[in-house]
Amino acid sequence: MEENKEIELEKTENEMISEKADKNMKVRHASQIISRKGEHPKMTELLVMMLSGNTLPFYAEFSTFINYYETTSIPTLGVNINKNGMNMYWNRKFVDSLELSELMFILIHENFHLLFDHTKRSIFYNKEFSNIAQDMIINSILVEDVVKKVNNKHGKGVVVTIPKFKDEFIKNEDDEFVTDEDGNKIKHPYFNKNMGLFIPKEYPGEPIFENLYEWLKNEKDKYQKRKDEQGQGGQGQQDGQGKPQCQKDGQEQDGQGQKDGQGQQQGKGQPSGNEPRDSFGKPSYGKNGKDDVECESLDALFDRLEKGEQLTLDSHLEDDVQDDARKSIVNDFIQRLKNRGLISGDVEAILDKLRKSKKDYLKEIKRVASNHIMGSSKRKSITRPNRRGIEGIKGKKKFKNVINCVLDTSGSMCGDFDKVLSYIYQNDIHVNLIQIDTEVKAVENIKSKRDLQKMIIHGMGGTVLQPAIEYINDPKNKLHTFNTILLTDGYTDTLNFTNLKTKTLILTTGTKPNINDPRGNVKIIEIDLKESINS
Repeated sequence: MEENKEIELEKTENEMISEKADKNMKVRHASQIISRKGEHPKMTELLVMMLSGNTLPFYAEFSTFINYYETTSIPTLGVNINKNGMNMYWNRKFVDSLELSELMFILIHENFHLLFDHTKRSIFYNKEFSNIAQDMIINSILVEDVVKKVNNKHGKGVVVTIPKFKDEFIKNEDDEFVTDEDGNKIKHPYFNKNMGLFIPKEYPGEPIFENLYEWLKNEKDKYQKRKDEQGQGGQGQQDGQGKPQCQKDGQEQDGQGQKDGQGQQQGKGQPSGNEPRDSFGKPSYGKNGKDDVECESLDALFDRLEKGEQLTLDSHLEDDVQDDARKSIVNDFIQRLKNRGLISGDVEAILDKLRKSKKDYLKEIKRVASNHIMGSSKRKSITRPNRRGIEGIKGKKKFKNVINCVLDTSGSMCGDFDKVLSYIYQNDIHVNLIQIDTEVKAVENIKSKRDLQKMIIHGMGGTVLQPAIEYINDPKNKLHTFNTILLTDGYTDTLNFTNLKTKTLILTTGTKPNINDPRGNVKIIEIDLKESINS
């Protein structure tokens, strides 16, 4: 993709000389932005207006730390971080088309990308869906916590608005107008409608990247299944340019008709025949976002995704520095502005939202397992004297630990459990793996990740786990001296640990199981699958 390539900056000889002369200059005050190299005049005007009017001062000042470069390599804008700091690349044609209020939305959007700590968190995820999830969260937070509050504060003087599609007519890849059989230009169905992605109203969770990403992937699978059932084969009702197909003239349209370039209604409120539809024939635009934000429907978004179109408001560029360096650069600028008193309670709340991540269960499991389950076994040894030097008493020698792991093979088990077991193997701990549904199905000694990969799952019947506890407690099986981790979905019989003298850690992905634990040796961690273990 274009954004994954190095951005080629178009510079004249004079610009190169000027850049070299200003190489060591650091912007330390807002007044310097007027002479900053690379900004579009609208950006300069906007930042001066924001600073002089004390409108969103944190984002205005944060923007003064960014290096700006004009380029034709991307269609809109994009940001990244390299050894020279934070950078923004912008396309003149796109910025020229924006109103100042729309440009403010996009500048803050780019700020959010720099402030967002998604780069490291999305490294193991599909790039397209990562970009979609990031933009949905950023735009939704921007509308809720910036657009509404700022515009309400300023009354009639609207300050921040969602950018609109500016192309009145559909163009092909060569930037030529697409015409119908009569040679008339075909009106763009999204003309003058909101650009950008927003969290869909159907999404039930919090604006957390990992959770939204997983939900979107599941919804995409459902979308594909519906298309397969209808025999559409992924084609959808779209034209050859990947643009949403319009209804024919004379068909009804929701709303008051499409506006033309001068903002006048066509047909005096009569249907214009230009309502965008998704591949299932449903309206693809409307109040589809959280809090009734007007945007594309999820199915329409998936339609365009299959066509390979750029869905995000901007281009998502790769950083050229390590994660730690990136975080350090951004945090340094945040701290500078905080020291100057520019981070209000509202800004602090937004930063918390932007950087909020799902609960790190693996970290909690490691902590509890280390304190409750792991460690080394000490047994009496004739090779080591008693540490107090008492004659006739032998000391204890540390041995590599062995633990029991009871695997409930009956329920819908979470694939994240292999990460817990991987942590165990990294600590060089051997595992007596006990598989059970209503009875013990298999007992294996797992010494490495390779052994785990070779393991065959047995069972898949009902759920009765007490036999596994009794199996461990039976001295003849030689497992009763080891601590135990029990992996289950929690939908099981009441577990009686009365006779088990060792410690047990229960990890459950469903409900908390009923237990009888008179010795107080059992700890339980409930894992919400919507906030499952971090990668």
